[in-house]
Amino acid sequence: MLSQPTVTRAEARLGGATLSYLAAGDPAQPWVVLLHGIPASAELWRSLLPRLAASGHYAVAPDLPGYGHTRVPTCAGLGLVGAARLLAQWLARASPGPFTLVGHDLGGAVAQVYLTQCKPQPQSVVLINCPVAASWPVPAVAKLMAAAHKGLYAPLAALGAFKAQRLRVGLHRAFVNPERLTPDAFGRVFYDGKFHRWGAARRFQAMLRQLTPADTLQAWEALPTVTTPVHLVWGMADTYQPWATTGARLQAHLPNVQPVHPLPDCGHFVPLDAPEALAQVLGAILATHPTHAARGLPA
Repeated sequence: MLSQPTVTRAEARLGGATLSYLAAGDPAQPWVVLLHGIPASAELWRSLLPRLAASGHYAVAPDLPGYGHTRVPTCAGLGLVGAARLLAQWLARASPGPFTLVGHDLGGAVAQVYLTQCKPQPQSVVLINCPVAASWPVPAVAKLMAAAHKGLYAPLAALGAFKAQRLRVGLHRAFVNPERLTPDAFGRVFYDGKFHRWGAARRFQAMLRQLTPADTLQAWEALPTVTTPVHLVWGMADTYQPWATTGARLQAHLPNVQPVHPLPDCGHFVPLDAPEALAQVLGAILATHPTHAARGLPA
């Protein structure tokens, strides 16, 4: 049996910023750029990267500003717009050719901002259980944002106010298969310093202070002008961004929406709750792209 491609961590220096990302595969192959949401990091996609690379893609997952290992010089580079612009700067410099943008949760919000404000444009976008317009923040995130605006989040984190076990139990409610949220996955994907270490907590606090639904409301107004094909993949047991109130709105609002891929036995955190099903759906979507077919890549 052939071994799966190795996942490595790399960095891109972009002016005063350092974008850190996980990658698997050959950079000469078609790129798939995967964006995580809150309170995750690039680690959300670790198990999917080798599967996408094995199907003939260069799969990359950046830590968005304020999360993980990415560093930006000022607070102006944080938030949804800052993340989209940093991503655009990286992709413009990397010149990947036609690429696919995949966004989950607030990563999907970043993808919406990117679609409506940035270049180079992707050949297609996949949105997974993401907010739209003013469908966010959910109560848990709103509390973190409120604490950050008061300057209390980082001190509370450093003092140990955000207990790992309590946070993990809370996240379990967003899973149909909570056993997938192992202690290792919880630590790597979610806890990873931002809830208990001063430096990481300060960066996360600065990002939280920049988050605003005004950015997704602006993107919402511009989305009907976007002609890029958009695929919707949705965990149908999501209580944070339910299909009926969020996904269905996107489906009706987008001018070039593709057939929807519902995942019935899946909650909000699709990449962890149903990684096999998501890998299969993403593989099927990518197999339809002209770059995929032109290079004779396996589905």
